Amino acid sequence: MESNLDNLRASLDITEMESDPTALHSISVETLRALENRRIFAEGDYEEDFDTLSNLLVLQSSNLLHEALATATGRNLDPELAIKASDLSRARDEFTHAQSMGYGPSNDVYKAAANALTVASNAYEARIDGIMTGLKTTSDTTSGCWS
Repeated sequence: MESNLDNLRASLDITEMESDPTALHSISVETLRALENRRIFAEGDYEEDFDTLSNLLVLQSSNLLHEALATATGRNLDPELAIKASDLSRARDEFTHAQSMGYGPSNDVYKAAANALTVASNAYEARIDGIMTGLKTTSDTTSGCWS
């Protein structure tokens, strides 16, 4: 197995840093500091995403996710979610207006408002599912990096 690794290293022109003392000096102190700084920020981002996901899962299990999602995500506020929430609110208003006008389920205005409400609600729910899936995926794929 080691010979395969040596062959690959030779064919790809990759030097082994331990065997080449000059290679160890090719990484400057500033580069190492910059890399460490980026690692620290990345770990902080991961911890923030993990905390956000944990909080959202608690809210989801309490049926409070919709009400709190926009503020719970902090820096990860999704602009598309705000648009979907606005569309849903407008569709609810139109449906409520149709009901208040006395239109029944057989009326075309009522049917259109009900359909618009269903479409807006489905789009909003799909966006929430996408946000939750994205946070779970990010958390799952980076969880081993910081252990």
